[in-house]
Amino acid sequence: MALKKPTLNTEAALNFAEQKPTETKQTTGNKVPLGDVRLTANISKAHHHKLKLSALRSHTTMGDLIERLIDTLQA
Repeated sequence: MALKKPTLNTEAALNFAEQKPTETKQTTGNKVPLGDVRLTANISKAHHHKLKLSALRSHTTMGDLIERLIDTLQA
């Protein structure tokens, strides 16, 4: 049995790379809402757990809590 060499669909790859942000906020998936950017940060497991619990208790997202903290620091 002969194996076929995989080929790259250049048009599909470019379309994926140039995706526009979505117009509505999404709570799941990997699409970034319109006007937002993705942030990656390394924090301890303990701090991550505290942030997650705080978001749960506040009925909000971890991202919203981080934005509030940044706004507080800039005041």
